[in-house]
Amino acid sequence: MSTAADQSSTFLFTDIAGSTRLWSHAPEAMAAAVPLQENLLRRIIEHQSGTVFKTVGDGVFAVFLQASDAARAAVDAQRAVLAETGKEREGSLQILVRIGVHTGPAEEREGDYFGPTLNRLSRLLAAGHGGQILCTAETVAACGERWPEEIGTRDLGERTLRDVPGSGRVYQLVADGLPEYFPPLETFDPRVHNLPRWPSAMVNRETESGRLRSALRSREARMVTVLGTGGVGKTRLTIEVATQMLDEYQHGIRFVDLSALREEEHVIPAIEQVIGASDPLLPTKDAVLEWLRNRELLLVLDNCEQVVGGVAAICSEIAHAAPGVTMLATSRAPIRIRGERQLALEPLPLPGDESDLITDNSAVALFAERAREVNEGFALDAESAGEIAEICRIVDGLPLAIELAAAWVRILSPAALQRRLQEGRGILRDGARDLPDRQRTLASTIAWSYDLLSPEDQRAFRRLAVFRGGIAVDAAASVIWEAPVTDPLWALSRLDALVQANLLQVAPDPAGEPRFLMLQTVQEFAIGALRDSGEWKDAASAHAEFFAGLAAEAEPHYRTESVAQWLERLALELENFRGAAEVMAADHSSIEQGLRMVVALSGFFDHTQARQWIDLLYRDEFPYPTELRVAALLHMGNTWHSDPQVAGAFYRQAISHAEASGDRELRIRAIASLSIVAVLSGDYETAFSMAREVLDYGRQTSNIRYVAQGHYRLAYVSCEAGLFSQALNACAHVREFAQEIDDADGAAWGWIIEGRTYRRLGRPTEATSALDHAMRRFEQIGDNEVVALCELERGLALLQEHPVDAQAVLDRAATDLGETNDAYTMIALIEGAARASISLGQPAIGVELLGTATRLRSQTGIVASDADRVTLEHATDKSVVALGAAAFESLFERGLHRSPRLAIDLYLTAPRLAVTE
Repeated sequence: MSTAADQSSTFLFTDIAGSTRLWSHAPEAMAAAVPLQENLLRRIIEHQSGTVFKTVGDGVFAVFLQASDAARAAVDAQRAVLAETGKEREGSLQILVRIGVHTGPAEEREGDYFGPTLNRLSRLLAAGHGGQILCTAETVAACGERWPEEIGTRDLGERTLRDVPGSGRVYQLVADGLPEYFPPLETFDPRVHNLPRWPSAMVNRETESGRLRSALRSREARMVTVLGTGGVGKTRLTIEVATQMLDEYQHGIRFVDLSALREEEHVIPAIEQVIGASDPLLPTKDAVLEWLRNRELLLVLDNCEQVVGGVAAICSEIAHAAPGVTMLATSRAPIRIRGERQLALEPLPLPGDESDLITDNSAVALFAERAREVNEGFALDAESAGEIAEICRIVDGLPLAIELAAAWVRILSPAALQRRLQEGRGILRDGARDLPDRQRTLASTIAWSYDLLSPEDQRAFRRLAVFRGGIAVDAAASVIWEAPVTDPLWALSRLDALVQANLLQVAPDPAGEPRFLMLQTVQEFAIGALRDSGEWKDAASAHAEFFAGLAAEAEPHYRTESVAQWLERLALELENFRGAAEVMAADHSSIEQGLRMVVALSGFFDHTQARQWIDLLYRDEFPYPTELRVAALLHMGNTWHSDPQVAGAFYRQAISHAEASGDRELRIRAIASLSIVAVLSGDYETAFSMAREVLDYGRQTSNIRYVAQGHYRLAYVSCEAGLFSQALNACAHVREFAQEIDDADGAAWGWIIEGRTYRRLGRPTEATSALDHAMRRFEQIGDNEVVALCELERGLALLQEHPVDAQAVLDRAATDLGETNDAYTMIALIEGAARASISLGQPAIGVELLGTATRLRSQTGIVASDADRVTLEHATDKSVVALGAAAFESLFERGLHRSPRLAIDLYLTAPRLAVTE
């Protein structure tokens, strides 16, 4: 007899990890242990209302009517097996069991079950490890509110199982008495990484690669540091090995290049920028630790030696806070934290005198490989092999030195190359006495390449040392230009000569233009040469002048159709802007120019970066022009949108300086900004007064831009205050006057407020229509954050009548806005996600989100509008009825302690369920 596969059941499968090997090595012990284990599992399964319908080999297959019973049985079974494993019995066999749980339909025939559900569970079980319990999202969803409180889940992400089409989310069950951390699942999933691509293959480092892989796989080492002199190939080796081990880290690999840093306090922001861990309520360090806490990944920190103290401080905290993170560093000096394992990378072994072995030497092989890249006709024969072997000996086998020398095979024979290197040995002996010998060898090699340059190319090379993070052609020209030169190709010719000498590397930027890079060790030589020449101040000033001009050129393009192109270009120059800002901050005569530069850039870069730059260059005692001082204070206030009270303090300072100067327009600009803070704090009377002052100024001066802005402020305040007719009337005026001055952005913001107003009126059709107008504009100029804000408003508008559609829209908004620094937007996002979760049958998640939003409102002082308060009270009442008062309070309290970013993660990773009513 059989039953159709139309009714879902929950299945539990077990097997012994590594059983094939155990049966092979201890057959008698396995024969005794397996029946004991089977009886133990059978008793526990039956105690939780399950039925064992089959045993296969050392595995037990069971079925449950309730998913929650299966989850309890899995945890109880694993605890019992681990307890038995922990008992020391003479002659007993230590076995580990893996358990898988999955819910779905299956066909029953004569007491057995068949179908895709069981196939998927078999593959899930095979992906796990001994001592681990895996379950699917279907089981979590099937449990629903019956999920056992004593059992937690660890989200292992979307996984692709062998021979199972598509992917599904997999969870690990977590409970007291069970191990929590395991190796990555054996599934077919690409891992996320940002490892650089190396243009050529690594040559003959197999032994070192094996040592590094073994060190990283050791559970005892939280951090592995590859040590060695500059140019020995530390970065190259770590990238190669990390690439090979990509599949071994569930959440992938993050590569952080620290080579441009000179200050230890910049280490944490550099890590945060790579992993994207910003949190509007947390300091940068806490945000980094929170992001890493529950992830399993490899964090690669490259070129640590100049900021080793900062690296040691944050790595020590990561080791304590994030047990799933392994750190891999390259440095010339040890990091010196507990749990660090150090691997010294030596130069390539030097060739001996036996001619028949020379061609097999790794240093000679590297030289030959790189020589063929620059000269296709190069051949390694018996005669040249001896000369190349001597070249490798002269440079002590340092890979970078070998590569620099090999580049000259383009124009020099190995014999000529050998003679020139030998003639340069005096430079090595006269080098700095406090440097290691191999460092002086590398300096000698670079010096030799430098000496072969023409005087104008030498000057260009020295002056390029002031760049950080890459060099564009026009920027290079401004720094290396000599007054009498008029040929526009002159600078490009200098750059090409340095590429030919292997002192610069070149790769296309996103626009296809050449962008030049200087290896760190080469740059250190260039910096020394520049300082010795007495040109440092002149070159640094020219560099700062260029980037100040680039910022001024970019500023008018903010919020225009070309903003996307400018954002892309400016992002490439982030480190150069930072260097220019530091140079101008140190020079009293350039501080004003520096502040103008960072103010011009504030709209293009994230708030944290803008705040750091303005902090660096703004000084209360410096006699800035009032318009610049006010602009800086307003921009600084804008960077504190996550804390309106702090933002308000900066805006009030701006008003004070504007009033002292008697410049009414400057005061109006500051008043317009401060009005937002008044709205967020619920002081609508003050906000209305400020908005009318902006409008009156525009009318009195016939300045249509301020007229439009005044109406926009009135619309915004009216919408928040619940004066919806007044808000809609003001929105119409915003569009009217914005169109008169061809201000498409201003009109679009008017549409956003109109959409928000219709949303609060409960008119989703009109709301989405208005928001569509705004989205088209911001999509046109590539402002993705405001597009996502429109999506958020659309999702909130649809919640009342179309919750399923609303959830899909809110999912997109949450994905794009999950790391916003705007506290108002974050609150609206979390509260919208909470309402969607409650409406769609997931009140537990919704209540946690309500707790997080309440915490965020309390910390920022942002009050809810009357319309929003009503909808939130309705959602609260509904969830109390669904969960009960005690469960509601417990979940709400948990949400109070959850960061906004993790709250959004909770919402996005929850299974999507059907509407409950």
